[in-house]
Amino acid sequence: MELQPQYSIRELRQEDDFERVCNLMANRKIQAFPRNPDRVRSLFFPSEQEPTLNLKGFVAEAESKIIAFMSVEFRGKDGHMMYFIEDRDSQPILTELLERCTKSVIESGGERLTYFVFTEFGQIYNREIAWLERLGFHNIDPHLRVSAQLLLNEWNSPEHLDTESIQTESLSLDEIHRMLLDDDSVTNAYIFKFQFRAAKPSNVVLTMRNTENEITAVAYYKVIENPNGQLFGAAFNVHFRPKFELPRAEKRRFLQGALWSIKQLDLHAVNSLMSLKEVDTFTLMVREGFDQINSHFFGLAKMLDTGHE
Repeated sequence: MELQPQYSIRELRQEDDFERVCNLMANRKIQAFPRNPDRVRSLFFPSEQEPTLNLKGFVAEAESKIIAFMSVEFRGKDGHMMYFIEDRDSQPILTELLERCTKSVIESGGERLTYFVFTEFGQIYNREIAWLERLGFHNIDPHLRVSAQLLLNEWNSPEHLDTESIQTESLSLDEIHRMLLDDDSVTNAYIFKFQFRAAKPSNVVLTMRNTENEITAVAYYKVIENPNGQLFGAAFNVHFRPKFELPRAEKRRFLQGALWSIKQLDLHAVNSLMSLKEVDTFTLMVREGFDQINSHFFGLAKMLDTGHE
């Protein structure tokens, strides 16, 4: 049996080899960070002019070489972790990195550590989930979530699309977050809070209202420019308020109206995280062309022992 080389665990430093960190990231499909070393360094060690994501990183180092990297982003009472490692079977290293990560979250006043575990489509269990369960993680959303893309040059609106009662609206982020929670869409509310951290002109919200002026459906996304200059819609989601029991035809009309409004902005594509929990919404979106599947994942969480009652 080959012995694991000696290694040390420490906090990420500004002078570290970020090209090496990016190489570790390239071993996984997750596109959580840019692949540019200088850009990644600036996320963890921003200048005064740059916005901060409240990130902290930890590395495992062996023979002066970084062999594993774990990040934690602080989000209110939660910390969200990601990790990248040279040897995917090096659980002792990851366990020690996780201990450092957990400690930093507790020290910042956090109570929970979350993680998205990526799977094959349709897969409900794998070795990584089993390992994380042994370390105290549990599934916070048993429904598979799918990252998918629609290429707008391949989508055409119906010839006689009815956009009545569908309009852009300046709802605050807190209003949308509260709406999702009120409708028991807890995981979508959590992801929304992560994706939309601040009010910006690039955030777009559309609603559909009934004759009593009540919001029956909401769609949101943000306009982002990719490195080659193309504009696309990110974090797109449609939410149908369950208490109004909209018929499928109305749901489809609202979805098509939202996509029509996006296409008017001359965007290249739109990306969405779709949940299999909302089967009707999922099938409607696939039918409209969200069939370029990028990844699939489950949300896990670990409650932290803070020493307080």
